[in-house]
Amino acid sequence: MADTILTLRQLEDIFRNLTCTLLGLNPVDPVNNSKVRLAWPTGGAPGWKITEDVTFLRITATNNSYSKQRDTEYTPNSDSEVNEITAYTRPLQISWTLYGPSSFDNIEKIRNGLFGAKDTLATSNLALVIDISVPTRLPELFNGQWWERSDFSATFFETVRRQGTIPTIQGVNIQIKTEEGVTIDVDSTT
Repeated sequence: MADTILTLRQLEDIFRNLTCTLLGLNPVDPVNNSKVRLAWPTGGAPGWKITEDVTFLRITATNNSYSKQRDTEYTPNSDSEVNEITAYTRPLQISWTLYGPSSFDNIEKIRNGLFGAKDTLATSNLALVIDISVPTRLPELFNGQWWERSDFSATFFETVRRQGTIPTIQGVNIQIKTEEGVTIDVDSTT
């Protein structure tokens, strides 16, 4: 039995591809790798020009009341073990930081496009929490120049299923002690 949970790499791929699509970029074209980036690239952070539009993605798990609720189901497997399936919701926060002259317009494309991405997200067991905040325009001073910047984040729920087997109790040794101090063994094997 396999678990159903997305790895960080899978989440990065899903949201990078979705972001590219919402911005009208081809997600498989290598030229777009510099336009939609991950927040902590392992190869460093190459710079870009003030006139370029660049998007950064950051994916983090968040604490939420839904993440604390778990539903566990047991089904017989053999005489010595049972299948255990635990299902729960994993809240994820996806943050977008956009730079460039079109950053504010592009962040609106992403925000509004998420509402129409229900089917795309559902294929990966993800759902958008529709209580989405509005983007924030935050021009940033760098090297004596004001760079256009806009930020936005949204919460998504991932349906997770973890599966495994656990051993069953094969028997219990019960001892009864009488008032007279006599011990009686009761065999309770199944």
